[in-house]
Amino acid sequence: MCKIKLSVNFIFLVVLAAMSVSACSGESRDDTSSNTQPTKAQTTKQQASATALSGWQKISHENYTFFIPGDWKADGDTDMWAPQDQLPSAGRPNTSLHIGAIPPLPGKSQDELLEFYYGTVPAITHKIQKCGTNSFFVEANSRGDKHLGLILVEKAGPMTILNFLDCQAAESKFSENQATFQKILESVECR
Repeated sequence: MCKIKLSVNFIFLVVLAAMSVSACSGESRDDTSSNTQPTKAQTTKQQASATALSGWQKISHENYTFFIPGDWKADGDTDMWAPQDQLPSAGRPNTSLHIGAIPPLPGKSQDELLEFYYGTVPAITHKIQKCGTNSFFVEANSRGDKHLGLILVEKAGPMTILNFLDCQAAESKFSENQATFQKILESVECR
């Protein structure tokens, strides 16, 4: 068991180091030219998005930008955001957004990787093209919490990395947070 855990931790650290080197290389994944003018449809979409999210704050985090409600704050130096009244938190706040990546594990399927993170295989609610990837939204009930997540599938050579933005609330509070979670996930854009 210790050897397996050590191997998984070692693989995770190697993947994390490779992603860090890649992020620091200064190369952009965006294939569009910075001199390209937005189309009328893009401008209209951006204006509608800004209007729909009035009072929200724009967050730039690693490869993504997204919007969160104005009263949400970062949970210290973590990759989590939550309503200010739930911070600081000793663990993951009850209502929160968590960003991260599920590292590739040799011999594990996509479902097994998702189960590794969620504790159960989540239901894929719908597939979309986001950030130039085949992405999808998921829902999961796990350990008394309900999750709504956006999974961005990244190919890194022969490996597949599952980047996630995961919104969570207690099952009893999920319905009152679902519309907020949906807006957060729909606002995600790649930088």
